[in-house]
Amino acid sequence: MRIDINIRDKVTIINNVDLSDLARVYKEAKEARLKIDPGESESIAYLYQTEEEIMFCTCDKAAIRLISYMELEKKSISLEEALRDTNYNEKNLYPRHYEKVYKKNIQEGKTLRIYFKRLT
Repeated sequence: MRIDINIRDKVTIINNVDLSDLARVYKEAKEARLKIDPGESESIAYLYQTEEEIMFCTCDKAAIRLISYMELEKKSISLEEALRDTNYNEKNLYPRHYEKVYKKNIQEGKTLRIYFKRLT
């Protein structure tokens, strides 16, 4: 079943990302041994460079872990939490959308940060 959710007024379109910030994201991902999708890499680079109060939402484990690894978790949100803000209360979400899975990946990113940052 398909359910449309209008989030147009809640989305930021990223037009420009500083290349040095994008390079940093790739460096941090490599250091943490995480493979990140190019679109998510750009979003994380924007998250890193902006002072704007925005929230990044993804269901990708590696991206969530990298956000935590880079200490950006306060600028991110689970899909379950984001949907609550739109008054979407359906229970037909996949496990990767749940807040508890998001928090588990945030914790794993912190563990990676402790492990790999300590080694360098």
